[in-house]
Amino acid sequence: MATAEPIPQDTGIARSKWPRVLVPLGVSVYFLAAWYFGWDKVRAALLGADLRFVAASGAVSLGSAALRVWKWRLALGADAHPVGLYFLSRATGFWSPGRVGEFLPLLWRRHRTPRLGGWILLDRVLEIVASLSLGVTGLGFLTMLSTPVFTAVAVSTAVVCVVGLVVLTRHGWMDAIARRFPAGTRRRLVADTLTETSFEIHALRRIAPLLFLITLAAKAADLYAVMLIFRALGVSAGFMLTAAAKCALSIVSFFPITPMATGVPHAVQGWIMQTEAGILPETTIASVGIEAGLMLIIFTLCVALASRAIKRAAL
Repeated sequence: MATAEPIPQDTGIARSKWPRVLVPLGVSVYFLAAWYFGWDKVRAALLGADLRFVAASGAVSLGSAALRVWKWRLALGADAHPVGLYFLSRATGFWSPGRVGEFLPLLWRRHRTPRLGGWILLDRVLEIVASLSLGVTGLGFLTMLSTPVFTAVAVSTAVVCVVGLVVLTRHGWMDAIARRFPAGTRRRLVADTLTETSFEIHALRRIAPLLFLITLAAKAADLYAVMLIFRALGVSAGFMLTAAAKCALSIVSFFPITPMATGVPHAVQGWIMQTEAGILPETTIASVGIEAGLMLIIFTLCVALASRAIKRAAL
């Protein structure tokens, strides 16, 4: 069996210190928030959590991961080792700002292809569109938004999604731009790579609706897993409320100055849930702790599965 190719050590991702910075920061912010709102209350909520619902939430999260593995298999084919590539992408995406770590599989020469790059990019777009679709729908059920504001948000979201998909799939435009650069130059190489990537994305157009439906189902499962965590804490959080709160969390966490570790995205989530459903801050803090614990377990599982798949397939 061939030896698995190691991660190149001269890359920024390979040397990344983000996990070592963000993890301690996130833990510190979490305990600071727990202290501010009352550690005794947060601890009581955690100790009183119904473990049956916590376990059910973890099972639903694993089901969501299974749907995404199926999606990668459909997009890349069984011969492209989609299981190992997905879990590797998922594991590294957990701890990277903007989830740029999901492009880590491209560091392997064997998989540094426009096809894989195009699929990871398209998958990111599908995940964003699914989040926005569910989130904007959830916003329509919130009392804090007026009808004109909701309409503006919905229309803006639709326009951004459509424009983004059009740009990604118009490889003819990319090719026309590439031809403006002299052959053999770095700019021409980059432009040609973007053209080939756009072509690969365009080639997936026939199964794109199915891929989006799978993504939507996986996102819905993610939201249901969060609902089960709140259920474990004795609180009922509706699907639309959870969708709106998680959408707002994702949007805020996308900005470089407010990643997850700062606590700002979860503060926005907690504010929406308290405003709309009267869910207390200590309950939201407890739910974040349980969710983080489950994510850590799933993250560890992803790393183990990715490592095993890489060794077996000699990636």
